[in-house]
Amino acid sequence: MIHWTAYAWRYGGIVMALLLAGMSLWRNWLGLVFLATALLLFVTYALIAGIWGAQRLYGATGLHPNKTLLMLSQINANGAVACIDLGLKQQALAIAAQLVSGKLYVLDIYNPQWNTGKSLQRARGYAPITVTDPRITWYDSPLNLLPLPNNSVTAVFLPQILSEFNQHGDRETLLREIRRILKPNGRLLFSERMTTHTNWLTLAPGITRMQSADYWQALLEKVGFEMRREEDLQGLISCWRADKPSPYAGRQLAFDLPLLPYE
Repeated sequence: MIHWTAYAWRYGGIVMALLLAGMSLWRNWLGLVFLATALLLFVTYALIAGIWGAQRLYGATGLHPNKTLLMLSQINANGAVACIDLGLKQQALAIAAQLVSGKLYVLDIYNPQWNTGKSLQRARGYAPITVTDPRITWYDSPLNLLPLPNNSVTAVFLPQILSEFNQHGDRETLLREIRRILKPNGRLLFSERMTTHTNWLTLAPGITRMQSADYWQALLEKVGFEMRREEDLQGLISCWRADKPSPYAGRQLAFDLPLLPYE
């Protein structure tokens, strides 16, 4: 329902290809018959592949990348964590369900001037209502000044958020703010769809808005994160854990001492 326009165009292409094939047969235009058949096969494939990809990611028996991020986080049920959001709320509510007496800060950084995607706007319309929960604090926040102190949370969730910002500088600014609010040894849980072979096959033109895994890794390392683990979900989406290094890590390695445990 959120991406209905993409599927509508593909369905419309099937109808147009059938009409073109029928008219070509009626007029005995054999060249156009072959062209219409090729178009019909391509658009039908694109429609089926897109539906398959969506079902694998979000269907009842799908991959559910948000659950993978939770698994990678290994969050403390009594800790303080943050979720960067664009008003969708689903990931935040899933995180809150894992907390006992911990604290979750949901930072909605949506800005209609920066986040111009029509699909995102429709998704916000389907978001659940804001719930009253003593474990959750909701904030509307600019991406360049998150309303949390330095070194205040042990984990930050960033589920398919960065790709909603078209400017490289905005992505880097947000990551630097996330690094600021994370405690030493804190964890960034990050997911994005990337330019994999599977996404090329399922998304066709939509792949042009995506970045490669090398791009995201270079960006995370540029702002000071250390990549720890990656989970590739059938080539459709990648979930990563990146840590904010402790300021004592280099000193400990120099003296061949064990790293400080994660809080």
